[in-house]
Amino acid sequence: MAEAQRAFLEILEAVTRHNTAKILLDGRALTGEPSIIQRFLFGEFTAHAVVRYRQEHRASRALQFAFVLHEPVLDPQRFGETVAVNRGMWVKVFDNPDDALAWLR
Repeated sequence: MAEAQRAFLEILEAVTRHNTAKILLDGRALTGEPSIIQRFLFGEFTAHAVVRYRQEHRASRALQFAFVLHEPVLDPQRFGETVAVNRGMWVKVFDNPDDALAWLR
């Protein structure tokens, strides 16, 4: 969990450097099977990190995140996505990059 959180914060740093608002995260190479609580905690962490980012950078535009994952990292019920969305993050999880790119456009 700590590694995933650190990596997400690095992604937010890259967002700042590249001044972008649409982010495609390809996590198809990730392995593991996150528990429900891990999905909850990561969704909550990412949403709070994005809210803090927007406040600190006075960002006028929302950041749009598309995650591409495979099961079992990808939860078919999209619980982590729901947690993040309910906390103000604009995010959607996909099982293929074409759908993710289409959504980002």
